[in-house]
Amino acid sequence: MASTSYGSFSWVGDDFDPGVEHYWSSTPADFGTVVSITAHAVARLDREIAVKDVRTHVDSAGHRSMYFTVRNTGSNNISGYALGFSYVKQ
Repeated sequence: MASTSYGSFSWVGDDFDPGVEHYWSSTPADFGTVVSITAHAVARLDREIAVKDVRTHVDSAGHRSMYFTVRNTGSNNISGYALGFSYVKQ
């Protein structure tokens, strides 16, 4: 039976204008684990935010890393956002 878990963290600042991207990295779950990432912008005006370019890397020693980009795809500055993660492992 699959097991699920979740986590989150947030970013707060004032330089996340439309078109700006933040680049993040983390240690991913084990091989074969499904990872979902969703961004949630602070809502005071119309805001739109996207997670893109989710990718994994494994080096010759077997160490795994995960990289992804958060982009302000809307027309207003974003003063903060939360990233939610969910993991499904068989």
